[in-house]
Amino acid sequence: ELLGKHLDPCEAWRSTAASSSSSYFGSTFVTDEAIARTGHARFIEEAHPVSSQTDEVHPVYGLHPSSSRWQCATKVAIRNIPSRTTKGELEDFIAGLDVIESKWSIELPGRHGTKNSGVAFLQVEENACLRRCVQALWQNRVPTRKSDKALNLKPASTHHH
Repeated sequence: ELLGKHLDPCEAWRSTAASSSSSYFGSTFVTDEAIARTGHARFIEEAHPVSSQTDEVHPVYGLHPSSSRWQCATKVAIRNIPSRTTKGELEDFIAGLDVIESKWSIELPGRHGTKNSGVAFLQVEENACLRRCVQALWQNRVPTRKSDKALNLKPASTHHH
């Protein structure tokens, strides 16, 4: 029944990404909850080395920067933000990468007063700038915090909850 209908691949990816909290890596099915429960990024990195399959979602690092799925994105969900990281620290870190030449903003939802939720949302006006930023953030950590967890990057819907 799909014949004759024009399907926007970007829209199809956004709806899939927005509803997914799990991913396949090789033959292993991994949920975000399972990754959060383990809390051992180094163990996961050793058990799941970065694959040459760039459209697979790596359980530690997220979606590889060279994935075609980034071609439609203007917003990225950045997971594994240390809980006491401030919005100002993130803004300075992103600005210091010196790769975004268009307008951008960052959201850092909070909980419990002084802590953030561990996920930030970076909105970038131009896709090319977002892709350069994802490349710079890939396998990186927040430099002002002592955390051994690498940032986890995935395209985000522009309408998250």
